[in-house]
Amino acid sequence: MKHKILLLLVFVTITSVCSLQPQLVVNGDGSYKILVGGKVWLESAPTRLHSNGQWQDLRLTNSYKEKGIDFWGPFSEYVLEWNNGAFLTSLRSYSDTPIVSFEQIFPQGAQDTSVGNPNELISNFPSFNLPDPSSDPLGYMTYVGNMLGEGVYGIFDSMNTIPGGLDSGPLVLFNQDLSISSVLSASTQFMAGSIAQVDFAPMKAAAAFGIMGNVTHVPKGFRIESILYVGSGINDLIFNWGRSLLKRFNKDPSGPSFDYSLKYLGYYTDNGAYYYYHTENQLNYEQTLFNVKEYADSLSIPYKYIQLDSWWYYKGLADGVKNWTMMPNIMPNGLLNFYQKTGWPIVGHNRYWSSNTDYASANGGRFPFIIESPLAIPTDKAFWDYLLQTSKLWGLIVYEQDWLYNEFIGLKSTQENITLARDWLLNMGQAAADAGLTIQYCMPYPRHVLQSVELPAVTNFRASDDYHPDNAQWKIGVSSIVAYALGLAPSKDNFWTTPVQPGNPYNLKEDYPELESAVATYSTGPVAPSDRIGYSNVELIMRSCNKDGLILKPSKPMTSIDATFLRRAFNLVGPSGEVLTTYTEISNVRWYHIMSVDLTSPYVISPSDLDLSDEFSYVAYKHSFTNSTTVSPFTKTEPIKLPISGKADFGLYHVVPVFENGWAILGELNKWVPISTQRISAFWESTSVVGVSIKGSPNEVVSFTFLNPKSQLVMVNVVISSSGTAVVVPNSQ
Repeated sequence: MKHKILLLLVFVTITSVCSLQPQLVVNGDGSYKILVGGKVWLESAPTRLHSNGQWQDLRLTNSYKEKGIDFWGPFSEYVLEWNNGAFLTSLRSYSDTPIVSFEQIFPQGAQDTSVGNPNELISNFPSFNLPDPSSDPLGYMTYVGNMLGEGVYGIFDSMNTIPGGLDSGPLVLFNQDLSISSVLSASTQFMAGSIAQVDFAPMKAAAAFGIMGNVTHVPKGFRIESILYVGSGINDLIFNWGRSLLKRFNKDPSGPSFDYSLKYLGYYTDNGAYYYYHTENQLNYEQTLFNVKEYADSLSIPYKYIQLDSWWYYKGLADGVKNWTMMPNIMPNGLLNFYQKTGWPIVGHNRYWSSNTDYASANGGRFPFIIESPLAIPTDKAFWDYLLQTSKLWGLIVYEQDWLYNEFIGLKSTQENITLARDWLLNMGQAAADAGLTIQYCMPYPRHVLQSVELPAVTNFRASDDYHPDNAQWKIGVSSIVAYALGLAPSKDNFWTTPVQPGNPYNLKEDYPELESAVATYSTGPVAPSDRIGYSNVELIMRSCNKDGLILKPSKPMTSIDATFLRRAFNLVGPSGEVLTTYTEISNVRWYHIMSVDLTSPYVISPSDLDLSDEFSYVAYKHSFTNSTTVSPFTKTEPIKLPISGKADFGLYHVVPVFENGWAILGELNKWVPISTQRISAFWESTSVVGVSIKGSPNEVVSFTFLNPKSQLVMVNVVISSSGTAVVVPNSQ
């Protein structure tokens, strides 16, 4: 340990001249503040620790400064020793990255730490004062609840309560013009760390990061880190924060592009599906799903896999999983037979474990579980190796872990043991990777989603509530921001493609199948209809994919625009409903896509709202499958005017670059995403024309539309060759 005399001095990090580079000031008493652009952004509240059954009187007994380099670059570190080294905190600021990182270190561990409330904290560091109300406040947004949702918004000051605890985070702060914004989150030990409001006195509170409040002891040498990432805007800020976490754990963000269930059209039997705990009359599930396959083949619907929900395996106490194998009354001939006859790989749903599960050694099984009736949790990777390797034999390609938050909060041990919940997810994820499988998280808290940065096998998560006809689970624009940042695809769940599905178990009607289909396609997550046999809209299904079921998608998920956050936090100018954007990028050239839904007042999208290249001029058009296409210039003086709209008449617009020769490529107007890397392999231009190299299924007919220099639409139909390719060149005359 280093021993230095504690001086009443100020450590100041000298940063680059970049106005968004945070400046860290650490005072001799252990307090600190973050400056951005020369102004105080956040100022510290007291550092606290609860151990030995009480809040400790923390005294700063030593401090020192070091320099080094890590995964985020060169840093200056300030180490603060409390109570003669019983508890250490450190702050790192980086010269090349707009990050301040914080660490809590327990050299001797800590005992009797619980405060008796899981949504409170046993430690506070960092901790930032909620400022007094002012005329220039900061706004906040934090995700709350399972599947993250659309966020909770408000003013970051002492008059307001900041949501926190087990089900929330990260915390995003921003000023009223979005010129400065920041994200505070865990950066290690994601299942143990929380953000919560800490009240010190009337009208005196702080937003603090720390260890969740029911942890009973901290092991010797335990460390937990958090990060403050500073930037501007919302989408760019969260993207850069998320990619910093991926860099921290060396996770490749391209994982979703290799997930079979995200590449191809699938069929779902999840909650909301027609065949969720429901079969055709007098047929079992095996017969019903064979008939689904036969029906799809008769209409050339190219389903490439099937999701099997919780109706197929054995349940125990509290409807938890007793045995994750097919019940013979559901499929008398078994899953392997079903897989071999349909050719459909399987996305296999699972839920929380029952305390009487057959796998637990306490019940005569082979593997150690912690049993807390009526639930249980496995503690050994060998269990997951066995479960996933044997399940792969019957066609499993994706393990869908549902009811994540229920397993987490339903057990005392996952909240009292500081490492158990992380170990649970690490064992599951590493076993899936070893088996060559991927994982979808369902019903996660934000902490589960953050934990995925350590797990390459986790490729997607459910980003909204379960689908039911006409509910609002299609609203995934805000949760999709963090999904993309963390290298995940957001899932909006299954959907019906026709309004009326007779005999459905919900007695409901789907009034907006087009919206459901479009949002699923633009999510980059699963596209998975769930219709009754005889009630599929084939044309609508095929808007999402090519003839072989390959999803034609944008380069990133469609996300809510930044102005959404200003309206929701400050009630400032922003869309009155949902306005979302994304793009398709091919050879460093971008085509942009804009969706508007439920607007109660018009809204204008200008070139400044999109990251347009100065290399091109642009045109825009509204996508329509029934009306003729009208293309207009897209400029500062000729923006896109989004009209009042609902869900049935939602708007879909595209912004298209115009090449130097005057031509523009509009793409496949009979698809939701007219320009996609799944269809286009290359494009080129000459002095008089453009051309496109495309790919697809042999003998597939592809219709491609161009805009010529005279502002006329030119459509070209081509047939994909036996090699799966074709070249499209419009008539230049």
